[in-house]
Amino acid sequence: MNRMKGLSVLLVVITLGLRVEVGRCSTPLALDLQRSGPKVNLSWPSTMNAPPQGTVFPEYTVERSSDLQHWEPLGGRVRGLSGASGPLLNLSLDTAPGANFYRVAANPGLF
Repeated sequence: MNRMKGLSVLLVVITLGLRVEVGRCSTPLALDLQRSGPKVNLSWPSTMNAPPQGTVFPEYTVERSSDLQHWEPLGGRVRGLSGASGPLLNLSLDTAPGANFYRVAANPGLF
């Protein structure tokens, strides 16, 4: 049974390399996952480069899936604020049983 639990965590880590394409911008989006006791901590960049605007603070949606087919949003949209946010946005979640996959997507047109 412990072997399956370890496999679930491994599957989450494998899904973390993402590439986001939003309208005219295409920028790598690194989603970092750290497990800390009963919590999973996600972090990702607060800004994106979107030519010709330059650096923007898009609204992001964080989603979770147990099967990579059906995705459910976790809470509402989040956005960094110029002059107030650091380089990363962070979200701390309670761990859920079974396999869990996470993705972060920038919402098109909401820069």
